[in-house]
Amino acid sequence: MMPRTPAVAAPSRYEADIKALEPEQRRAHDTIVARRGTFSPPYRALIESPDVALAVEHLSSLLWSGALPTTALEAVFLVVARRLRCAEQWRRHEVKALAAGVTPQEVDAIAKGLPPGGSPETRTACVIAKRLLAGQRIGRDHWADGQRWLGKRGLGELCAFVGVASIVAASINLQGIAAP
Repeated sequence: MMPRTPAVAAPSRYEADIKALEPEQRRAHDTIVARRGTFSPPYRALIESPDVALAVEHLSSLLWSGALPTTALEAVFLVVARRLRCAEQWRRHEVKALAAGVTPQEVDAIAKGLPPGGSPETRTACVIAKRLLAGQRIGRDHWADGQRWLGKRGLGELCAFVGVASIVAASINLQGIAAP
């Protein structure tokens, strides 16, 4: 079970000294900050490869404005955080999930590894994300639910979003950031 939201995050192994960034890194940094308003923890490690940092940011932006509802995306972020044991990702996205309309009961269910109640879109996205993260194929019944509640485009975007959320968790875990 993931911990409830603590107040402050632990430091990163990649505390970026903005003045020490190479020109390509600085351009990528400035682009990310211009889009997001901040330079969040996953990008601290990814900035070592500026093109990768920008590609992740671009794909993330596309998916957040894509076919899936924000409630489903935030709930999937929590599913990924739990599966990859990324307490810092959980800490940051639990608050966002609640603000997006994921209920405290749904958050608690995800924290326990259970499918959330709530909307069929959110429940379906979480069930499929959990199966993908476990290396399981998506069977006929789950595919039918996905088509019904998310559509083919939504299923494709869900696959990509699980990947982006996994990159975020891996980057945070690489840095040794642990929620206190």
